[in-house]
Amino acid sequence: MTTTMPAWKPPAAEDVARGSPKAQADMRAFLDRFGYLKTEAELDLPGALRKLQGFAHVHSTGNFDDETAELMKMPRCGLPDGLGLAELSGGPKKWNKDTITYCFDSFSTDMTPEAAAGIVREAFDKWSAVSPLSFVKVDRDKNADIRIEWAHGEHGDGNPFDGIGRVLAHAYFPPPTGSLRFDRLAGDAHFDEAERWTTRLLESVAVHEFGHSLGLDHSDVPDSVMYPFANGVTALTAADIDAIRKVYGPRRRTP
Repeated sequence: MTTTMPAWKPPAAEDVARGSPKAQADMRAFLDRFGYLKTEAELDLPGALRKLQGFAHVHSTGNFDDETAELMKMPRCGLPDGLGLAELSGGPKKWNKDTITYCFDSFSTDMTPEAAAGIVREAFDKWSAVSPLSFVKVDRDKNADIRIEWAHGEHGDGNPFDGIGRVLAHAYFPPPTGSLRFDRLAGDAHFDEAERWTTRLLESVAVHEFGHSLGLDHSDVPDSVMYPFANGVTALTAADIDAIRKVYGPRRRTP
């Protein structure tokens, strides 16, 4: 994965098939950005496509077919899909405490701050209900563990947003990351303000991104919260619960 993730646009299968340099470059940029190519110059495109197809549970042909083209058009999370995540975290990818603070650096203009804060609170509550973790909102001027913001385009982390559609949001793993760049961002969650943020969209995207803020990778289970492509799921599935408990254990019973 490159230091600054490459821009991309979903190519059409017919454009790739006829050898369009732009379409082929966009296909390669997608595979590179989301962890399926070790380098942009890697020649094993069929192998990279099979990895993507296998992860997303579409027909694993190794060819850039219509099904794969449609997959690349789906809105999704900006983090790679479990391949090449080492740059984002060199540590254990978990908080070394059970009480985690969060704050808002900015809000979306699509809903009131109170509405957004309520949805975020509910997203954190879902992870808290199945783990020992608790979450406390603090003021913006505090040194919060997880900082939340809505932003356009380049917003200071080297992972610029790409406008409406495609990447919806991204978040960073807990410290230590082994990188000064990512230690500064550890735990933070960023949402693309170019999107049209409805209650339903934020409910699903927030609970997904906070999974990353807690240390979880993407899941290849299509109906799970941690699946990278937007699926509208808002309730933790067995796969999500198992993943968070492998990191932090179950919620402790109160005496």
